[in-house]
Amino acid sequence: MDGGASVTTRRRTLRLVTGFCIAVACLIWVFRDVDLAKVASQMSRLRIRWIAAAIVCDIASYVCEGSRWRLLLSPVGRLSLLRTTQAVYAGLFVNEVLPLRAGEFFRAHLVSRWTSRPLSDVIPSLVVARVIDAMWLVVAIGCTALVAPLPGNLISAAKILATLVLASVGALFVLSIRGQSEASTLTTCERTTLLSRIGSVIIGMTAGLRNIARAPVVWRAAAYSIGIPVLQALAFWLVMQAYGLEQPFVIGAVVFLIVHVGTAVPNTPANVGSYQLLTVLGLTLVGVNKTEAAGFSIVVFLVLTFPLWALGLVALRFSGISMNGIQAPLPSSHWPL
Repeated sequence: MDGGASVTTRRRTLRLVTGFCIAVACLIWVFRDVDLAKVASQMSRLRIRWIAAAIVCDIASYVCEGSRWRLLLSPVGRLSLLRTTQAVYAGLFVNEVLPLRAGEFFRAHLVSRWTSRPLSDVIPSLVVARVIDAMWLVVAIGCTALVAPLPGNLISAAKILATLVLASVGALFVLSIRGQSEASTLTTCERTTLLSRIGSVIIGMTAGLRNIARAPVVWRAAAYSIGIPVLQALAFWLVMQAYGLEQPFVIGAVVFLIVHVGTAVPNTPANVGSYQLLTVLGLTLVGVNKTEAAGFSIVVFLVLTFPLWALGLVALRFSGISMNGIQAPLPSSHWPL
């Protein structure tokens, strides 16, 4: 047991050190050949009213996400908008402090506790939410490409994502029209073996996906989802105005998309370094000089991340689970085994 714990500790330390080194390397590149005095001067002239508006839009985007998730959870149970938004913020905070997007699992765990339903009933709502997010992201990239130049790599990624979205939507459609006789037959199987227990979890999640796909609220949830990237792109653009980067909204949306796609996969801790690198790459792509881009990359990160950390910490504090409890294994009662 001690040997296993030691190996786990070493791996965790290695991940942290590797992430830290990558973050430092990114920041070194971002500030290489940058006039730091000019950066400091630009930061001193920030327009606070634009900063406040950006924070409000960013918070509104996560409230919108909480509202969307509340709709998708309706086949499972009724939760208030405050509860679902709290789970969203708590999950976002956990994503910042733990690797591999652990916050997605944590927010599902919270809702599982609050509704007294197994995780296999809750996770399908997150799967559908991510499919909807990917769908609108592909649409956003396509619309943006019509009015502004986008990097070739982003276009290639969008094509791959579009293929995955079509496959996912097709799978959900098939689930929505299939009957439940097959699932009912399978659920009568013996659950004494590990394989049959895993099978029962898969069957439960498949049934959950079917229920959501058949529910009329899925279309309302898809409509709500439009507001999430729009509000976040607007928040990003408002920080640009606060910093003095007088660019049209479409340019802000282009840079936001580059940063959003680049940080969608797990990378450096709290996206430090990678966020700044992608912001600078996006801004220089549209003609902003590197000194202005580097200073803005720090400002936009702080403006849009600190409120998330603060509200996420509050949401976690009132969730009934401490930081130490996040990494503890879930009790078996949360799984339908």
